[in-house]
Amino acid sequence: GIAQAVQMYAAANNDRFPPPADWAGASSRYSSGVTAPNAALPSEMAASRTMAMNAALQDKRISDLHAPFKTVLLFEAPAGSSRSGGIDQLPSNPFSRDGYMIVFADGSVRLVPDYEVETLIWNP
Repeated sequence: GIAQAVQMYAAANNDRFPPPADWAGASSRYSSGVTAPNAALPSEMAASRTMAMNAALQDKRISDLHAPFKTVLLFEAPAGSSRSGGIDQLPSNPFSRDGYMIVFADGSVRLVPDYEVETLIWNP
């Protein structure tokens, strides 16, 4: 999946995350089908959402992070928006009533309720 492709990219690149502006392209060789930022989304979500990378991870290594399980790597963003950014790029409402789709720097994926989003690490 998409999280695994980013982790594999980091493993092959001295523990560094892919460049946020082209994370999908840079990670695509590590996962079949991840060539567009919305490729990993459920089909009902892909028309209105995309995934964006946390721009604050530019030039960061996974090992630099104190709490990768709380550090935002990829997040749900409106379709057509930038491929990288920060918390201000989140849609006003999550696609799922259970929360925003967030991929964390440790590779885990979770739906995060809107009231919890600001407690995550966006600027490591």
